[in-house]
Amino acid sequence: MLSAGGGQEGGIRPGTENVAGALALADCLEHRAGPATVKAEYDAASSRMRVLIDGLLRAERCTLIPYSRRDAEAGGRFSPYILQAAFDGIPGEVMVRALDDEGFAVSTGSACSSDKKARPILAAMGVDEKTGFEGIRISQGWSTAGEDIEALVGAITGILGRL
Repeated sequence: MLSAGGGQEGGIRPGTENVAGALALADCLEHRAGPATVKAEYDAASSRMRVLIDGLLRAERCTLIPYSRRDAEAGGRFSPYILQAAFDGIPGEVMVRALDDEGFAVSTGSACSSDKKARPILAAMGVDEKTGFEGIRISQGWSTAGEDIEALVGAITGILGRL
Protein backbone atom coordinates (compact mmCIF):
# COMPACT_ATOMS: atom_id res chain seq x y z
CA MET A 1 0.00 0.00 0.00
CA LEU A 2 1.41 3.39 -0.96
CA SER A 3 -0.61 5.42 1.52
CA ALA A 4 -2.29 4.73 4.83
CA GLY A 5 -5.80 5.67 5.79
CA GLY A 6 -9.34 4.38 5.45
CA GLY A 7 -10.39 1.09 3.96
CA GLN A 8 -11.97 2.44 0.79
CA GLU A 9 -11.61 0.56 -2.48
CA GLY A 10 -11.20 -2.74 -0.63
CA GLY A 11 -8.21 -1.47 1.34
CA ILE A 12 -6.32 -0.48 -1.82
CA ARG A 13 -6.48 3.27 -1.21
CA PRO A 14 -7.72 5.70 1.45
CA GLY A 15 -10.15 8.53 0.88
CA THR A 16 -13.48 9.10 -0.77
CA GLU A 17 -13.64 8.44 -4.50
CA ASN A 18 -14.03 11.82 -6.16
CA VAL A 19 -16.90 10.87 -8.46
CA ALA A 20 -18.18 14.44 -8.72
CA GLY A 21 -14.69 15.62 -9.68
CA ALA A 22 -14.34 12.92 -12.32
CA LEU A 23 -17.74 13.79 -13.81
CA ALA A 24 -16.95 17.50 -13.75
CA LEU A 25 -13.64 16.89 -15.53
CA ALA A 26 -15.34 14.70 -18.14
CA ASP A 27 -17.98 17.38 -18.69
CA CYS A 28 -15.34 20.06 -19.12
CA LEU A 29 -13.36 17.95 -21.53
CA GLU A 30 -16.37 16.90 -23.59
CA HIS A 31 -18.67 19.91 -23.60
CA ARG A 32 -16.92 23.10 -22.58
CA ALA A 33 -15.22 25.52 -24.93
CA GLY A 34 -11.81 25.29 -23.30
CA PRO A 35 -9.73 27.15 -20.73
CA ALA A 36 -11.52 30.47 -21.20
CA THR A 37 -14.85 28.88 -20.31
CA VAL A 38 -13.40 27.05 -17.32
CA LYS A 39 -11.90 30.33 -16.07
CA ALA A 40 -15.22 32.13 -16.60
CA GLU A 41 -17.01 29.45 -14.56
CA TYR A 42 -14.37 29.70 -11.82
CA ASP A 43 -14.74 33.49 -11.75
CA ALA A 44 -18.54 33.14 -11.56
CA ALA A 45 -18.19 30.68 -8.67
CA SER A 46 -15.82 33.12 -6.93
CA SER A 47 -18.37 35.90 -7.33
CA ARG A 48 -21.17 33.73 -5.93
CA MET A 49 -18.93 32.74 -3.02
CA ARG A 50 -18.32 36.41 -2.21
CA VAL A 51 -22.11 36.93 -2.11
CA LEU A 52 -22.50 33.89 0.16
CA ILE A 53 -19.73 34.96 2.53
CA ASP A 54 -20.99 38.54 2.69
CA GLY A 55 -24.53 37.34 3.37
CA LEU A 56 -23.45 34.94 6.09
CA LEU A 57 -21.26 37.55 7.76
CA ARG A 58 -24.27 39.88 7.93
CA ALA A 59 -26.19 37.14 9.72
CA GLU A 60 -25.55 37.18 13.43
CA ARG A 61 -24.19 34.02 15.02
CA CYS A 62 -22.18 32.93 11.95
CA THR A 63 -18.53 31.92 12.14
CA LEU A 64 -16.65 31.03 8.97
CA ILE A 65 -14.22 28.12 9.18
CA PRO A 66 -11.34 28.75 8.96
CA TYR A 67 -11.64 32.17 10.51
CA SER A 68 -9.34 33.62 7.81
CA ARG A 69 -12.01 32.77 5.22
CA ARG A 70 -13.69 36.13 5.98
CA ASP A 71 -11.85 37.48 2.96
CA ALA A 72 -13.57 35.67 0.08
CA GLU A 73 -10.43 35.75 -2.02
CA ALA A 74 -7.84 35.27 0.76
CA GLY A 75 -5.04 35.26 -1.77
CA GLY A 76 -6.54 32.36 -3.71
CA ARG A 77 -6.02 30.03 -0.74
CA PHE A 78 -9.61 28.74 -0.76
CA SER A 79 -11.78 27.02 -3.31
CA PRO A 80 -14.80 29.05 -4.41
CA TYR A 81 -16.82 25.84 -4.54
CA ILE A 82 -17.03 24.92 -0.85
CA LEU A 83 -17.46 26.78 2.42
CA GLN A 84 -17.66 25.70 6.05
CA ALA A 85 -19.65 27.84 8.47
CA ALA A 86 -20.91 27.42 12.02
CA PHE A 87 -23.94 29.01 13.62
CA ASP A 88 -23.69 29.74 17.35
CA GLY A 89 -26.13 27.71 19.39
CA ILE A 90 -27.31 25.50 16.52
CA PRO A 91 -25.77 22.05 16.12
CA GLY A 92 -24.70 21.39 12.54
CA GLU A 93 -27.08 18.43 12.24
CA VAL A 94 -30.02 20.67 13.22
CA MET A 95 -29.04 23.26 10.61
CA VAL A 96 -28.66 20.52 7.98
CA ARG A 97 -32.20 19.29 8.69
CA ALA A 98 -33.67 22.80 8.80
CA LEU A 99 -32.08 23.66 5.45
CA ASP A 100 -33.27 20.34 4.01
CA ASP A 101 -36.82 21.37 4.97
CA GLU A 102 -36.20 24.56 2.95
CA GLY A 103 -34.98 22.57 -0.07
CA PHE A 104 -31.22 22.94 0.40
CA ALA A 105 -28.76 20.06 0.66
CA VAL A 106 -25.74 20.74 2.87
CA SER A 107 -23.73 18.45 5.15
CA THR A 108 -21.86 18.46 8.44
CA GLY A 109 -18.74 16.90 6.98
CA SER A 110 -17.22 14.96 4.14
CA ALA A 111 -18.94 11.86 2.81
CA CYS A 112 -16.09 9.61 3.97
CA SER A 113 -16.63 10.70 7.59
CA SER A 114 -20.42 10.91 7.60
CA ASP A 115 -20.74 8.24 10.30
CA LYS A 116 -18.19 9.91 12.60
CA LYS A 117 -18.97 12.58 15.18
CA ALA A 118 -15.39 13.74 15.78
CA ARG A 119 -13.95 16.55 13.66
CA PRO A 120 -10.16 15.96 13.90
CA ILE A 121 -9.31 18.18 10.91
CA LEU A 122 -11.16 21.12 12.43
CA ALA A 123 -9.44 20.47 15.76
CA ALA A 124 -6.06 20.46 13.99
CA MET A 125 -7.00 23.81 12.45
CA GLY A 126 -7.54 25.23 15.95
CA VAL A 127 -11.34 25.22 15.72
CA ASP A 128 -12.84 24.62 19.16
CA GLU A 129 -15.04 21.54 19.62
CA LYS A 130 -18.29 23.52 20.06
CA THR A 131 -17.79 25.46 16.84
CA GLY A 132 -16.80 22.28 15.03
CA PHE A 133 -20.05 20.57 16.00
CA GLU A 134 -22.03 23.63 14.90
CA GLY A 135 -20.38 23.57 11.47
CA ILE A 136 -21.93 22.79 8.10
CA ARG A 137 -20.37 22.46 4.65
CA ILE A 138 -21.94 24.35 1.77
CA SER A 139 -21.00 23.44 -1.79
CA GLN A 140 -21.80 24.95 -5.15
CA GLY A 141 -21.19 23.82 -8.70
CA TRP A 142 -21.16 25.19 -12.22
CA SER A 143 -24.97 25.03 -12.38
CA THR A 144 -25.46 27.08 -9.19
CA ALA A 145 -27.06 30.43 -9.95
CA GLY A 146 -26.75 33.68 -8.06
CA GLU A 147 -30.42 33.37 -7.13
CA ASP A 148 -29.64 30.02 -5.48
CA ILE A 149 -27.04 31.66 -3.25
CA GLU A 150 -29.39 34.51 -2.35
CA ALA A 151 -32.16 32.01 -1.53
CA LEU A 152 -29.75 30.02 0.66
CA VAL A 153 -28.69 33.13 2.58
CA GLY A 154 -32.37 34.02 3.03
CA ALA A 155 -33.18 30.52 4.29
CA ILE A 156 -30.28 30.58 6.76
CA THR A 157 -31.28 34.03 7.99
CA GLY A 158 -34.85 32.81 8.49
CA ILE A 159 -33.70 29.70 10.35
CA LEU A 160 -31.45 31.78 12.60
CA GLY A 161 -34.47 33.94 13.42
CA ARG A 162 -36.52 30.89 14.42
CA LEU A 163 -33.91 28.88 16.33
